[in-house]
Amino acid sequence: MKFLKPLAFLVVLITFISCSNDENQSVSPTPAGNNVYITGTERNSSGNRIAKYWKNGVVTNLTDGTKDAITSSIYVLGNDVYIAGSETNSSGTFIAKYWKNGTAVSLTNGNYEAYAESVFVVGNDIYVAGWELTPAAVNFKAKYWKNGVEVNLTNGLTQAIATSITVVGTDVYVAGDEYTGSGKAIPKYWKNGIATSLTNGNISTTLNSIKVVGNDVYASGYTYEVNDRARYWKNGVLTNLTDGTNNSYSSTVDVFENNVYVVGHEKSPTTGKNVAKYWKNGIATSLTNGNNDASLSDISFFENDIFVIGSEKNPTTGKYVAAYWKNGVITNLTDGSNNATLYSIFVSSN
Repeated sequence: MKFLKPLAFLVVLITFISCSNDENQSVSPTPAGNNVYITGTERNSSGNRIAKYWKNGVVTNLTDGTKDAITSSIYVLGNDVYIAGSETNSSGTFIAKYWKNGTAVSLTNGNYEAYAESVFVVGNDIYVAGWELTPAAVNFKAKYWKNGVEVNLTNGLTQAIATSITVVGTDVYVAGDEYTGSGKAIPKYWKNGIATSLTNGNISTTLNSIKVVGNDVYASGYTYEVNDRARYWKNGVLTNLTDGTNNSYSSTVDVFENNVYVVGHEKSPTTGKNVAKYWKNGIATSLTNGNNDASLSDISFFENDIFVIGSEKNPTTGKYVAAYWKNGVITNLTDGSNNATLYSIFVSSN
């Protein structure tokens, strides 16, 4: 799930967090048996975002805050922690990169704007999906990198982005979208570079996440209709998660014990605020009460426990407090003194 795309900034609320009517909770010890890794950003007094991650509530900064930085995805393999994101250079241009155990590896040279959105690791191979502005500085080109070597998924003639990547065996799946000449975004995924479109392009739709289980391909996203509408696809078959009456958004799809989970938010018709919620097989569970804007951005599982990350706006300070929920119980990761946003979670065994 993930860093919110520049192409969608005007239509999607960034995931927000806070204490609101939930009781403030300090970081609690992680139960024996699992480690909880979460990545996100927190703004400093200069307005720059600091890239960071938390392991069991203990924070590690990846950048020093002198430049603006974003994280989007986290993956843990053994004792190694991989995080995808982007950081500006001295010219203010975002460089796509990933961090391995806190050490940054740049994927682009900073000549053109670029973003790393998703990371997946298989053995010694590191896959990162994202996009980079073309030399003509007109369109973003969807691509992924394998061990630093780029693979272009589109030709740059139209706007395109890659938002999520997963690898199954020798097959590489990447989700994203590509715009038509008429300006409509078509959600699609690429399997080994071959694109599959999920709509006909009549209504702009984007994909934020992809999950492959056996022979089944799941993807989640949202449409730009009169009201944005959360949805997911299984093998190309669409399931709408809301009736479209109220704005809704889905950021991540995952499958656990044959159940399909999608996280995001839906606007409350009563308060007009976004309610953080996840859907299990299409049935919604709300984690906030709608008094303050909130959203969920990612989900993970360990044994019988469900972990989700997201945010809720603090009505007193106007800041956004990073938090995660375990089986519906909230744990705050920041104190609300600065705006903070979470993007990705990974839960592993001890």
